[in-house]
Amino acid sequence: MRQVHLWMSRSPTRRIQGDGLASDAPSSVGATLPRVELDDARSFALSLPEAVEAPHHDMSSFRVRNKIFATVPPEGDRLHVFVDEDDTLAYVAETPAAFEELWWGKRLSGVRVILAAAPDEVVREMLKEAWRRKAPKKLAAELL
Repeated sequence: MRQVHLWMSRSPTRRIQGDGLASDAPSSVGATLPRVELDDARSFALSLPEAVEAPHHDMSSFRVRNKIFATVPPEGDRLHVFVDEDDTLAYVAETPAAFEELWWGKRLSGVRVILAAAPDEVVREMLKEAWRRKAPKKLAAELL
């Protein structure tokens, strides 16, 4: 299971409460984490080695050597990140207000990220892991 990390904040922020729910209200419980913006997630995804953005049906996709590791639905308020089942369940359990299970038919395929509620650094961690899963081993070793 993945470890929970807390980072220093930058504006705008949301408070992650002890129950794992995000709130704009100050709270003495939990840590303040920066929210992710689509442009920031896009920039980070494209900063990964050999990552490119390409159309995928009505969505935009992020790929490494033509393998998709994340997609952006047309509304632009969510991000689909293809991590393994254990990571998916951990992210959803940790912050259910920001992360949902993403199903492809009967298969749990990754995490649906609600951008307005998602901590920036956690989304970066998630994108990096999704990229690593799709990248060739030699290329993925460059990111270690």
